[in-house]
Amino acid sequence: MAEITLTQVGKQFGDVVAVHPLDLKIADGSFTVLVGPSGCGKTTTLRMLAGLETSTAGTIHIGDRDVTALDPKDRNVAMVFQNFALYPHLDVQRNIGFGLEARRVPRAEIRAKVKEAAELLDMEGLLPRKPGALSGGQQQRVAIARAIVREPEVFLFDEPLSNLDAKLRVETRTELLRLQRQLSATMVYVTHDQEEAMILADELIVMDKGRVQQAGSPIDVYRHPINEFVARFIGSPEINMFDGELRDGQFTSELADLPLPDVREGPVRLGVRPDDVRRASELRDEHAVGHLRAHVEVVEILGAAAVVYLRTGGRELRAVVGEGEVDDIQEGHEIEVAFDRRRLHAFDPATGERLGA
Repeated sequence: MAEITLTQVGKQFGDVVAVHPLDLKIADGSFTVLVGPSGCGKTTTLRMLAGLETSTAGTIHIGDRDVTALDPKDRNVAMVFQNFALYPHLDVQRNIGFGLEARRVPRAEIRAKVKEAAELLDMEGLLPRKPGALSGGQQQRVAIARAIVREPEVFLFDEPLSNLDAKLRVETRTELLRLQRQLSATMVYVTHDQEEAMILADELIVMDKGRVQQAGSPIDVYRHPINEFVARFIGSPEINMFDGELRDGQFTSELADLPLPDVREGPVRLGVRPDDVRRASELRDEHAVGHLRAHVEVVEILGAAAVVYLRTGGRELRAVVGEGEVDDIQEGHEIEVAFDRRRLHAFDPATGERLGA
């Protein structure tokens, strides 16, 4: 496996800038996820890394090799696409080994590699079947096995789970994580699904409008968003936001008044994640700020937890409550909530940039 380095890599289509020059370093053996909305540049970045798109600026290194000008076949990468791209007239065994056949690898070696990949993915029994006789999840495993037998330095995944139903998505992403750990493989994965990105990533790279907005561990990006876009995009339910004014360390708004030290004075947009909106009785007094009476409008049960939609001061407020609190919260009732002062996020309303620590 190998480290990947992108230095000032960019892409333009005529006058349209798809990816502004960016610098990325992807660690050897890491599971790195590019996430962002449609059109943010994540797939274009992946395709430049694969050699399927030619970068209009910068250099790409895989290990110590400059692969910027190399064809895809010479980069020693394997790519798994959203559509499985299997040959319907070939059985699974030949689909997995087809790339090796094209490279004239000896048949005995192909059989051995296919068998090893099939065992790794627990699909030995599928080898005689044709793709049409497989489920979507099984077809995706065939596509992944085809990538494995190439023994690439880097695995690239372009929204590979988008065509699967919810249950298969969960099962397949678990298999992908297990596989990455077993192979100690360098994997770069593209998705628009922030929940999927948070679950899979060692390193999370959030993109928007052709630029990297933030890179870091999933928990760091979630807990310390660098700007309002990242705060809104990462996290489900979406972060609560409300505008106010900061004077003498005191934030004042139509929703709540609360202390907000270490932030410059003036207009401020305050963000509070739903899991940091707590029943006042559940927070220690020194951590609780912004005590509010709130009307419970809707409770969405998620099993051990629930999303609660509250109404206070004419504004909606989303909260997430744990198992011990679910039974005590009923629609139509009023509860007292507070914010965890350690988890408040302040942003500049004009620029969206984070304010303070």
